[in-house]
Amino acid sequence: MILISASLLILNIVTSVSVYHKERNLKLERAANVSKAYAMEVKRDLSYGTDCTQYIKELVAADSGQVDRFDDSARLITQKNVEYLALVRDGAIYDSYTKGVYQEKLDGLMELSQVASAAEYAAKTRKPVLYGPFSFPGVGRRVIVIDPVLLKNSSGKAYLWGYAVAVMRVPDVYKHTLKELRSLRYDYCLDSTISPAVKKQVRVEAGMGNKETLTEPTGYTIDIGQCKWTLNVEPIEGWNSNQALFIFIEGLILNVFLIMSIYTVIRIGQQEKTMRKVAYVDALTGIFNRGGFMDRMDQYMNSCDSSMTTVFIDIDDFKVINDVYGHMVGDKVLIDLADHLSKIFAEDSVVGRTGGDEFCVLITGKTAEESRDIINRVVEEQWHVTAGDKEVSYSVSAGFADYPAQAHDRQQLLIMADEALYAAKAEGKNKSKHYESRMSGIKREQMGFSAKTIASGIPGAFLIYKADEDEQIFFANEDLIRLFGCRDMEDFMDYTQSSFRHVVHPDDLERVEKEIRQQIELQREDPENPHDYYDDYVEYRIITRDGETVPVIDLGRLVYDDHYGEVFFVFIFRKEIAVKRSMIFK
Repeated sequence: MILISASLLILNIVTSVSVYHKERNLKLERAANVSKAYAMEVKRDLSYGTDCTQYIKELVAADSGQVDRFDDSARLITQKNVEYLALVRDGAIYDSYTKGVYQEKLDGLMELSQVASAAEYAAKTRKPVLYGPFSFPGVGRRVIVIDPVLLKNSSGKAYLWGYAVAVMRVPDVYKHTLKELRSLRYDYCLDSTISPAVKKQVRVEAGMGNKETLTEPTGYTIDIGQCKWTLNVEPIEGWNSNQALFIFIEGLILNVFLIMSIYTVIRIGQQEKTMRKVAYVDALTGIFNRGGFMDRMDQYMNSCDSSMTTVFIDIDDFKVINDVYGHMVGDKVLIDLADHLSKIFAEDSVVGRTGGDEFCVLITGKTAEESRDIINRVVEEQWHVTAGDKEVSYSVSAGFADYPAQAHDRQQLLIMADEALYAAKAEGKNKSKHYESRMSGIKREQMGFSAKTIASGIPGAFLIYKADEDEQIFFANEDLIRLFGCRDMEDFMDYTQSSFRHVVHPDDLERVEKEIRQQIELQREDPENPHDYYDDYVEYRIITRDGETVPVIDLGRLVYDDHYGEVFFVFIFRKEIAVKRSMIFK
């Protein structure tokens, strides 16, 4: 017992240390990913200034140095964080535009010695320079982009014409990006070299709560405008792991209760494995669930620079499969499709079940054309599973979109793929659609009517029954139930013994079935009949539950259903009412 207790104690200490390092490393890894992702966001925020100066440079080059209507062009590209655009030549403002109230003050920015030095550096390197943040007298903190404008003389030699200048407000330009770090519970600080001529970084922005500085930050450095910007982050709660302490205390208790200790350790291992599986794996199909798929998708999009395609795949009429064959067969269909998708798509693709009968695939390492071919192959395939002694066939529809050709982030990519899927379903299902902008206008309400709503909206008595010897009734609406004087569907099925043979008056049954059969056969033998359905018209009598004999007119249509086989859809009208209606419409 002493030996076991000592062994468990040593094991507990080793485990606690291991968990501590594991949790710490995991936090460090997450923080590194966060700092990189948001540093790139900051770079994108600041890059809008260089994009603006590049546009101005192209404008000057196109006009050979003679810029007309500068204000109109600048107004088109000036967003809320870029408040001033200018052309500088021979040390003076050649032309400028601002949407603020600092026109006169901003026109004097080239007179500042540090700005002039940055301009000289830009001219020397012939590359844009990002200077700042710095305090501009009477205006506030700003970042300025100075981009040399080079033109060619008559001999084809490049010369410095002047500078394109953009001024951005800080911290407005990257405030939204940094604010998200706090929502993710990270302290941060943003440092910059301010100028290409400066090697040492200085503090630009910080969101550290009550801290004076970050103790053990992890960061990512970006290069923009010949300056270096570094975003350092650190979890608000720090790097230490409370879980390690809990495990140590728990181990001490387990060491006292020897038998319970072994049992509890096993249970902890099982629970951790179950939690990981629940968190990332779909219990039914064994592929990623929605959370696991989204997590893996984020990893790919953050780490991979190549193009990707996201596909939403939906089983057509899955509710019908569940209703007709039962949920056990529906589950077999889901498992079968998951197996097929895992085999068809390459190993470096990500396959997940993101909803009831909805699957999502992230295709990587393929061109858009290659992805389209694979998707079309999936949709064109007719899948089937075995349910008892019957094969149940099913098909799928798909919608897909490409990144970054069409979407700029994960959310937009998923929305586009989802809208493409609904476009495919709106056109009749068992189709695949590549996202187009017009698909955003598709109204999903057109596919939202329930069978109950449709049945109640049919103007008359309506019946569906199987076209075989038993003529089993599948459905009757309320109008038909009332026509027979029955209380409800259960009463109607009991009265008719669930068969069309007991709907028709016994004296009329043989004649009615013969007439229907003859009409159908004539249409089938007609080579000019373009339809894959057949209509019939018969008159007969019915006997209501109260014993009343009612003459009726029967308008039927024979169609083929993938799940039921040949089925009759029938409208039944009281003959006297049908005659009155025909006279009214005439």
